[in-house]
Formats: sequence, C-alpha cells, structure tokens
Amino acid sequence: MSKKFTIILDPAHGKETPGKRSPDEKVREFQWSRDRVRELKSALESAGFEVFLTNNTDSEIGLSRRAANANRINRPHRIMLSLHSNAASNGGWSNARGYSVYTTKGRSNSDIVAEQILKDFQKNFPELKGRFDTSDGDLDLEEDFTVIYKTAFPSVLIEWLFQDNKQDAALLQDPAYNKRFVSSLVESLTKLDNTL
Repeated sequence: MSKKFTIILDPAHGKETPGKRSPDEKVREFQWSRDRVRELKSALESAGFEVFLTNNTDSEIGLSRRAANANRINRPHRIMLSLHSNAASNGGWSNARGYSVYTTKGRSNSDIVAEQILKDFQKNFPELKGRFDTSDGDLDLEEDFTVIYKTAFPSVLIEWLFQDNKQDAALLQDPAYNKRFVSSLVESLTKLDNTL
C-alpha cells in the first residue's frame, strides 16, 4: 500500500570534506551516511514510500543546492531527513556520546517529525543517551542549519552517535546496530504517515 508522504533523504557532506571522520579513520561520515541512506531508501520503498535523494554522488554539492534539490521534488506531502554522525573534538577522541535531532528555530511541523523520531529512538535504544533541549516544551534541538532552514517542508537533521567516541564509533561500524537505526526511522515515518 502506497504512503501519503514522499521521503527525501539527504546524505551528509562529501568524501572531500575535511575532518568528518573518526581519529583512526575507520568511520568516515560521508560513507556511513550514504550507506544508511541507501539502506533506508530500500526499507522505505519496501514499506510503500516514494523516496528521493538530495545528492546521488559521494561529493559535496553544497548545502543550498541540496535544499534546492529537495524543494524541486514536486509532491504534495514531503518529509526530509538529513543523516549525520556527530563529533565533539578537533581530531582526537572525545567522551561525548549519544544522538540528537535538529529542527529550525521556532515551532513548525518539523517539530512533530523530530518528536516522533526521538520518542522511537528512546524506545528502541534505551541504552543510548539522547541530547535534548526541553526548554521550549519538546525534545529536539533547534539550529538554523542551511539544509533544513532552506527546505520548504518538514525537515530534520539527525546526528547519530559520535564518530570521535570509541564506543560510538564501534556502534557506527556494527551492521546490526545500523539496521536497528534504519528500522527505527522506518517505524517513525510510518507512524507520521498515519497521523501527520
């Protein structure tokens, strides 16, 4: 059965972007993100969603161009997810762990999307720490990141684990853990398709 929402997936950065990797270089954000986007696209299509990508290459095409590509997808109901892994240090290992979901500043339907994703992360990954801001009555963090700020429909940016934390980096390389991540997002988007 086809779904109401079209899902747009935005892979993080590009292979030439400086940094964006674990100190031992075993995790490269561009590759982790593209692998998850590919797996998520397949799982969402199997669940009945139509799925598009903002960038089909391994290179960085520019944040504004990625948002423009998303806006050009002419469908009445759209949600965009931008998939990233986080970092807290400047080249070394850090103690930072966990996940966060960002929306732009202010209240919008993006907050509803973020809230559902975060609730399912909390349920499906009780062993992980979420990074929340509850000062405005919800869990998501707010930042006007270009790729979601310039997108004209509900869009969120997910920072999944820290590539510069040894424990998180190991999880980012674990196929079973990555599969759980993808499954949680499919669960969230299916719920949103039924309620938003």
